Amino acid sequence: MNTTGAQGLWLAALAIAVLSACSNGVGSVSDPASGQQPPPPTVPPPSDPPPTNPPPTTPASSSAMAGYWKGTATEQASGRAFDAVALIDAEGNAQWQLTRDGVFNNDGFVVFANVCCAAQFDDDATGKNLGETNTRDATVTVEVANNLLSGELQFRREQYRFSLNPSSDYNRALALADLAGVYTRRDDTIFGEEVTLTMTIESSGQLTGSYSNGCVFNGSAAIPDASHNMVRLQIDLANCGSRGSQKAWNGSYAGLGVLLSGDDIFYHSVIGPTWLGPQSVQR
Repeated sequence: MNTTGAQGLWLAALAIAVLSACSNGVGSVSDPASGQQPPPPTVPPPSDPPPTNPPPTTPASSSAMAGYWKGTATEQASGRAFDAVALIDAEGNAQWQLTRDGVFNNDGFVVFANVCCAAQFDDDATGKNLGETNTRDATVTVEVANNLLSGELQFRREQYRFSLNPSSDYNRALALADLAGVYTRRDDTIFGEEVTLTMTIESSGQLTGSYSNGCVFNGSAAIPDASHNMVRLQIDLANCGSRGSQKAWNGSYAGLGVLLSGDDIFYHSVIGPTWLGPQSVQR
């Protein structure tokens, strides 16, 4: 028997069987001639770039008219002169206070508006007479130029022309610790009889006070810009309604004030259900 030939036939058969087992019916994975290539890997789409932080918000411009202004106003029809004061903070919250001969009487009134932030303003405003609860329409035309705040007010169909000078008090730095103290004032007009006002301001800004006619108040004092002498006030007035006061005066008030040179007198004005007039209290 030729074992060598038989062994060769056996090896050939074994090789054919192995190749058949590796075939996929279309082409062998080891057969490059089949033309089949593995698919390319899937490339994910590019992801969105990470969000960027928005640019910081630019703070509102400081009002060009900000300051504590003093001077005179003249009623155009009659020629009557008024003492005039304007308080304007850095956000443009503004008051024009006109009083006759520097005392409280029926001629006193206040006109208020927001004038931020240009050096000129010409628009509607709001006004109140001293001690009255009615709110009246007004207009203001004003500009700051050559170190003067000047223009015209219209209130109750009367025209007033004013020219005000800046007070150096506004340019002083101020902190609540400088403002803190107990202040008093005696007055015998707006409340119908002689009345004593007592106001206490804490170094935290808490504010309390009372009038000897029974009105009481509490609230807060804040200094938005420590580099300037301008105080923002928020108070709630209560318990009015006797001895020359009116219940209609009770409510929420907002206003402005300055600590005058010498640091003993706090000049301020708040507006709410009525206007209480410009008030100078001393410690």
